[in-house]
Amino acid sequence: NGKVLVGSYDNGVSEFDGNTFTNYNIDNAPFHNGRQLFRGVLYDSDGNLWLGGVGYIYKYDGTTWEEYTQPMSEISSWVDYSALKQSADGTIWFCSEGPNFDGSLGYITKDKEVKTVITSMYDAYDLAMDKQGNVWFNDLYIGVLCSDGNSTKLFNSENSPLPKYEKLRISGLAVDDDDNVWFGYNNLLYKYDGTAFTSYQVPTDGVVYDLLIDGNAIWIATGTTGELFRFEDGQFESIDYTTNTQISRSE
Repeated sequence: NGKVLVGSYDNGVSEFDGNTFTNYNIDNAPFHNGRQLFRGVLYDSDGNLWLGGVGYIYKYDGTTWEEYTQPMSEISSWVDYSALKQSADGTIWFCSEGPNFDGSLGYITKDKEVKTVITSMYDAYDLAMDKQGNVWFNDLYIGVLCSDGNSTKLFNSENSPLPKYEKLRISGLAVDDDDNVWFGYNNLLYKYDGTAFTSYQVPTDGVVYDLLIDGNAIWIATGTTGELFRFEDGQFESIDYTTNTQISRSE
């Protein structure tokens, strides 16, 4: 419906309808732990708002808040639900990061049950779904993983071009209309077509941080340098988003 949802590190979540910002924070929403860090944000197919916070996932239907969490035997209270995605059957998938390898992959069923698929991850950044129903996700230390809900395949230095480092720093994850899987590592953009990997060097000193599929093109946002690129037909176009753009800030 044209609304934009923006998470933050310390000020809850803001919803922008083109004219007005609505902020959800500890003053008007039942957020636990006094923490207002929200990276996982999602509108589901019914228009419900889902927020991945610290220790909890929240659902808001415009009137009532619901909260979901995993058993404390599986996670710590400071786990950060970093990404949320909805699959074709309506299931809400999540991934998380934790301070002591408490990160995990799981999902919430239509019956409101929280199921954990994988635990002992460190820093899961993002989720993506392919047309086969597989869930793709990445982990800072481990690599890129693919799960069908029952078994999981790991791509790392042993079976892919990814280097063998203590911190792989894999971030950004997307699946295009042809089911190619795209992800970033440092200033490289990787494509996996189900059989082989292809890498492209992004013309930046920054780190590939986020990806967005746009038809045959991919938008790339970098960390540390704050650059924006559009990639299509093997070519990178640098986008100057500072021109013809008005940014105002009120303290």
